[in-house]
Amino acid sequence: MITQGIRQSNGVAVVASMVLAGCAAASPPADDWFAWGFLEAEGSDPSRLFYGIPDTDNIAIGFICEPGSGRATLRFHDEIEGAATLALGSGNHAVSYNLNEAPQHDASVREADVELDQPVIAGFRRTGQLRAVIAGEGTNISARSISERKAVANFWKSCRA
Repeated sequence: MITQGIRQSNGVAVVASMVLAGCAAASPPADDWFAWGFLEAEGSDPSRLFYGIPDTDNIAIGFICEPGSGRATLRFHDEIEGAATLALGSGNHAVSYNLNEAPQHDASVREADVELDQPVIAGFRRTGQLRAVIAGEGTNISARSISERKAVANFWKSCRA
């Protein structure tokens, strides 16, 4: 279930305020090694946008979509026990996703459906700015370089119906 924006629910309001506050927790040093990358759909493989260490299988978060579908799936890769909710923020917008175990993956991969017209996704697509909060810890996962912003834009363009 997707909760958009800031609602009256105390849990969502707290998470959203953490995201909107810019995630005061310092990013782990390894984040300097992480970057956004894009793989175009090929054969039966969907388009993929991923935030990880380049040229490795170390991916923290990503999105997949069938080209032209108008929808995407958020995938979160971690072994945080009980991490069932992920909040994303971009600009003045925040959204909280309930994560489910991804079918055909081990328990460390969780996912949620994403609507392309959500303000957070639109902001991320347009500016490359993105913040994430999971299990009370936040980090800036923005696309910092021109090539990263191009990867973000190309992915969301490929998903558009």
